[in-house]
Amino acid sequence: MSSTAHVETHLDVVEKLLSNGFNHLQVNKNYIFPPNERPHMEEVSHSYRIPVIDLKDLDGPARKSVVNEIKRACDEDGFFQIVNHGVPETVMKSMMDIAREFFEMPLEDRACLCSEDTRQLVRLSTSFNITKDKILNWMDVLTQHCHPLEEFIHIWPQKPAAYREIAGKYAKEIRVLTLRLFAAISEAMEKDSDYLNTIFKKHRQVMNINYYPPCPNPDLTLGIAPHSDPGGITVLMQGLVSGLQVLKDGKWVAVEPTPNALVVNLGDQLQCDSGV
Repeated sequence: MSSTAHVETHLDVVEKLLSNGFNHLQVNKNYIFPPNERPHMEEVSHSYRIPVIDLKDLDGPARKSVVNEIKRACDEDGFFQIVNHGVPETVMKSMMDIAREFFEMPLEDRACLCSEDTRQLVRLSTSFNITKDKILNWMDVLTQHCHPLEEFIHIWPQKPAAYREIAGKYAKEIRVLTLRLFAAISEAMEKDSDYLNTIFKKHRQVMNINYYPPCPNPDLTLGIAPHSDPGGITVLMQGLVSGLQVLKDGKWVAVEPTPNALVVNLGDQLQCDSGV
């Protein structure tokens, strides 16, 4: 970690971080999308809502009914919001607060985490892969592996002081929730409840914390370009700003934040391997 090459890589990435407070006075050409790929907010639908599923009865006598709701959402949308999911509101709020605090720290407290190497188990960067992305996404992202937690937490950010404790608690809660969702989706496929857990075996868990600074020309760039998630399932905690959109029947649909809800997205592996 102390090699000259590694330090130079850190400096290269630090210079490009949007959260350093200097680079977002204007949109750099590297972030400007071609006209046909730029956001057209007037075309985004706000009339359709992705399903909101209440998990309150998932572990009770009404489980079959909840599983049927999940099946319908998986079949028709591939996206849904969940409420009463079991992740404490205090844990969610603390995670959001500590993430914001991380990106607002002095640059020197974050610089050691910067890397262009996507193989790093913990890394801070602009866009997803600044060495390969032809056009950069208007975001900074902290990526960290989470499971088994004891194998990775010691290389997570040391600052803010409470970061590891808070993020570790959140990661554990999300893992428990993900296993519950895998069981329910397995049953929705008319399989045994442990079907997906058996297929995925030792699940890799990765946490991405995306930071979207104010953008002077939001009509020219995107926080994240259109994509599908490569993993099995994504559980997303939204901020209060409506920026997430889902492609539904060829039209982009806004996912309006719901208080204390989490967004569930079926990833490529789950759709391909399970036939959901």
